[in-house]
Amino acid sequence: MLQYVSDIKHRVDAIRAAGSNIEDEDIVLYTLNGLPTSYNAFKTAIRTKKHTIHLDELYSLLCSEEVNITGDQAFRGRGRGLSRGRFHNARGGHASSMGGRRPDSHIECKICLKPGHSAANCWHRGNFSYQANQPQAYIAHDKQPTADWFLDSGASSHLTADASQLHSSQPYVGSSNVQVGSGHQLPITHSGQGILPTLTSKLILPHILHVPHLTHNLLSVHRLTHDNPCYVLFHANGFLIKDSTTHQTLLQGSSCQGLYPIKLPISSKQLSTTKRSWHLRLGHPSANTQKLLSTFCSPNTFVSPCDSCIRAKSHREPFSLSLPKTTKCLELVHTYVWGPAPVLSVRKFKYYLVFVDDFTRYCWVYPLKFKSEVLHTFLHFKLLVEKQFQHPIKMLQSDRGGEFVNSHFNKMLQ
Repeated sequence: MLQYVSDIKHRVDAIRAAGSNIEDEDIVLYTLNGLPTSYNAFKTAIRTKKHTIHLDELYSLLCSEEVNITGDQAFRGRGRGLSRGRFHNARGGHASSMGGRRPDSHIECKICLKPGHSAANCWHRGNFSYQANQPQAYIAHDKQPTADWFLDSGASSHLTADASQLHSSQPYVGSSNVQVGSGHQLPITHSGQGILPTLTSKLILPHILHVPHLTHNLLSVHRLTHDNPCYVLFHANGFLIKDSTTHQTLLQGSSCQGLYPIKLPISSKQLSTTKRSWHLRLGHPSANTQKLLSTFCSPNTFVSPCDSCIRAKSHREPFSLSLPKTTKCLELVHTYVWGPAPVLSVRKFKYYLVFVDDFTRYCWVYPLKFKSEVLHTFLHFKLLVEKQFQHPIKMLQSDRGGEFVNSHFNKMLQ
């Protein structure tokens, strides 16, 4: 049987090494189909199982069945003799024999981390996508809920079952859960922040997770020392939380039944408000107004400028005063060239030149074929209106287009 199972394993390894994937259920069926007729009862029992059998379990059962068949044959050959050293456990389906060969229970596989076989004989040797279940450490909790906080050097985040401990609570958007000693996964519903008041200052707890079904409030030592300039000392009778710079004791407590509880409640109402929060609440006040906030928060909390203030309160140069109102004709004439038109006129015009008198609002329109005709048309207009109104054109206002701002036009206006 050992040779038969090894041959199947080598074939499976060759298939997986070639890049093809083969399911465990197919391997089980292939193994059962190759067994001799003496294993018919065994094959029927395996096929009628409700759940798919694992390869390691199949290997153990095959070895046990081989011992059973060998013992039965020896028993029949000796008549009513006793099969020495053989023991069959009908309840679990496993058998052992003093004379038969069975997997070594003290050997642990380095691939699947299961006992009974080595890595060379592991079914998952050629399966590169297989990942063994890593052992996890669990924390045993008392079933009685408590309002105290316990220092935990193994927790990566602060955990609480009381939602009132959270300030600025927000729904938790991650996919992580908290696993307890019973193996259950406790969901995380919200996250927030809080403070731990001490004798001289406040320790900030910016990341607290709300786990409704948790029985103890856990204070992560790693998070506490990472977010605050402090360190924690443990001894047999209690603990000390000290300032990293002055080494002054900020908080101390005694141990209780092997745990280190903090009797002071973590407050969520005394969090200091930052300058940025006051800046937004007061409607983006000026820098002088922000100086008054030093009594409410730390002076270095908000040092970066507000982007909205920069965009909304920036100033530009004021516009120059407009020209005084005109009192006579031709004191100010506005001109503009429109075009080109998407469709030519009957006489092939695609531009028109407009002159508007600022005082009378009279309008003159001249069709043009080219922009180069602007200077000639203006001279004609100038002679016409100056003769009609008996007054010269005093100022001409345009959009400073190329047809107006050029050497010929400037020379004519001088």
